[in-house]
Amino acid sequence: MKLKRHHRGVPELQMAAMPDLIFTVLFFFMIVTHMRENIVKVECQQPVGENLVTVTNKAAVVNIYIGRDFTSGEYRVQVGDVLVPLSQLDEAMKQAREEVPSDQMEHLTASIQADSSVPMLYINKVKTALREAKILKVNYNATEISSQPIENQ
Repeated sequence: MKLKRHHRGVPELQMAAMPDLIFTVLFFFMIVTHMRENIVKVECQQPVGENLVTVTNKAAVVNIYIGRDFTSGEYRVQVGDVLVPLSQLDEAMKQAREEVPSDQMEHLTASIQADSSVPMLYINKVKTALREAKILKVNYNATEISSQPIENQ
């Protein structure tokens, strides 16, 4: 009796689920990756504070950075990604207000991130421009005080 040999090849790999797997991984990384919205163009070492609160609704936040310019060393104001001269600060705030979606207008908040050595002149000018642009909610950013006691100097 003669036996037949069965030549079985390597079974083919099913690729039907591969696109689903790729898109699932892509969506996972899109959700967990934090994308920075603004490129900070001024030096900004935040002051320390107590009882800090985290902003939850970031869609209606206008980020304002105040600090020394990296190139010239002068104090500058940055609204979003744009360095703004003090003379054009009012127009920049009004434009930033217009860029916020209308459904988020009631949550519109200005977030001031100022260097700890910035003169109050710049902060007062920014606050005046915010009032004129009718942006009345203002947050001041700071870093948390460490748990170690601070010694008197």
